[in-house]
Amino acid sequence: MPGTGWQSSVRRSLVLTEFPVPEWLPVSLRDRFPSTRLKLSCSPTAIHPWLKLGNGTEVFIKRDDQTGSSLSGNKVRKLEFIMADVLKRGCDAVITCGSLQSNHCRAVAAIAAQLGIECHLLLRTDSATCDSKPSGNYLLSGLTGAHLYLVGLREQYATSLLPRSQKLAEILRRDRGRKAYIIPVGGSDAVGVFGYFSAFDEILKDCPASVKNIFVACGSGGTVAGLAIANHLSGNKFRIYGIPVCDSGAYFYDHIQKMVNDLGLAGVKAEEICQMIDGYKGAGYGISTEQERDFIRRITAETGIFLDPVYSGKAARGMMEELDGGSKIYKGDSLFIHTGGIFGIFGEPGFVSSTLNNDIRHGTTSSWMDATQEPFMRP
Repeated sequence: MPGTGWQSSVRRSLVLTEFPVPEWLPVSLRDRFPSTRLKLSCSPTAIHPWLKLGNGTEVFIKRDDQTGSSLSGNKVRKLEFIMADVLKRGCDAVITCGSLQSNHCRAVAAIAAQLGIECHLLLRTDSATCDSKPSGNYLLSGLTGAHLYLVGLREQYATSLLPRSQKLAEILRRDRGRKAYIIPVGGSDAVGVFGYFSAFDEILKDCPASVKNIFVACGSGGTVAGLAIANHLSGNKFRIYGIPVCDSGAYFYDHIQKMVNDLGLAGVKAEEICQMIDGYKGAGYGISTEQERDFIRRITAETGIFLDPVYSGKAARGMMEELDGGSKIYKGDSLFIHTGGIFGIFGEPGFVSSTLNNDIRHGTTSSWMDATQEPFMRP
């Protein structure tokens, strides 16, 4: 077969690089801060104006949806440190888990393929078969050659997915001689959290002085944890708000507190370094409502920035409802962290069909097969 006489050389370009310790990091934590990372992201990412509110305040946006292409979004920042740890420990396989349309799992699969490391993904779904047509992140994860395992939709990490991952790691050791590294859901642990220490350092350098509030979606908790802990350690310049798209604020406070404790930050309480804003996960994780879809369509049409229906769409809508509500607690301008997830649009059947029907209903799409006629244009 032609075109098969080649081997990937991408691995040679992925090397551990020195990572400078942020100036604001306390001396007591410097020995915990990773000295190296695997440079994967196109960072620093831009911060620019996005939306103007009726009260004159402004919302800026940090474009972490532009950290790369196949590795786009917030997950790659965490994986720069996690995959560096994988290499330093001499592991030749990785195991992680997430939803069927997991951005995290897709990013892990792509990086593992680049590194020549075996990848195993436990994907939560309500289907016990592999008959569903692959789309979005599910399709992309499969293209990398990763091993995909479908598990129950409601399986929890600590009680089910972690034990399964540990069992799989033992099987890989026993049957294949592999040394597997288990990455927690979303890459949200005391290693991955440093990815958003790095992002926060960019914010300190690039963010307009008028910005006082930072909003971000909460799916696994690692991003908001990194921002909140870094903000606390650097002197609390901002107010950090997390908007859960699954679980609850209480769940994320517990998760952030665990990372705070793992870092040895005595006396620091999660509730004191960030605020969770419940009430905006809609119909549930990965399920969008028509109101959420309308919001995404409007934002895209008016600003040219795509939001996904799982994370950034819900979080941005929640942020705007909070800011538009006239609450006096949100003083100053705000920064929205765009965490990416664009591929999720193609994996949400409800969003795709709703958008197509909306196009037809409002005349966005029309037929112009006869060149002798004038096309129909909406008002």
